Amino acid sequence: MMKRVQELEMEAVGLTDHGNMYGAVEFYKAAKKAGIKPIIGMETYVAHGTRHSRDHVEDRKRYHLTLLVKNETGYKNLIQLSTKAHLEGFYYKPRIDRELLEKHHEGLMCLSGCFSSELARLAKNNQFEEGKTLALWYKDLFGDDYYLEIQPHTPEFHDFIFGFHKKPVFLLSQHKTRTIYDVMTNQRTKFYSRFQPANNLIKKIGFLLRIMTDRFDQAKKWLNFLNTFLRQLRTR
Repeated sequence: MMKRVQELEMEAVGLTDHGNMYGAVEFYKAAKKAGIKPIIGMETYVAHGTRHSRDHVEDRKRYHLTLLVKNETGYKNLIQLSTKAHLEGFYYKPRIDRELLEKHHEGLMCLSGCFSSELARLAKNNQFEEGKTLALWYKDLFGDDYYLEIQPHTPEFHDFIFGFHKKPVFLLSQHKTRTIYDVMTNQRTKFYSRFQPANNLIKKIGFLLRIMTDRFDQAKKWLNFLNTFLRQLRTR
């Protein structure tokens, strides 16, 4: 990774794995050794409601949110978020919620997220007022460390991402003390084109695992129903 970063003449690089910080220490050491500024982060999964809920339908919904460490306090808070996401919020994925963000947001920068974020979902449904309310909630929490994220590398999402950001930024700019700025990002899951086949294979495996999980849940519900039905028959 650091070799590629040096080839691109980058002075800093961040690591934001989905839902965990497993590579943070190794990444930090490698970056320091290479003379590159490391930015530790995590692309979190935010629960649709509370992290404690386990509803099969509603809690399959979750949203991406990017958090970046600013200082030692932020690093400790990100550890707390990652840990509690696994111990308290795990349901298909390790999830945090707004309650945890309110407790552990200090020292962190927050990007609104990719096209799988709550903000982008609202944009896709043309829910601009709801999007503005959501953005202002994060703005009030993170202050100047909250940014609206734009990713231009996915053409199929350009229209609603740019259309959404353009309108809320204009609306939010009316709140002079609550202006929210854009940040341009580019999601990369590989450094070289030769890694594309492996990346595609990982995505296909993930897709198959989701299908298997759904089938397992359906079978479990059917077996529970059958077991209840048989118990009722025995009591008659």
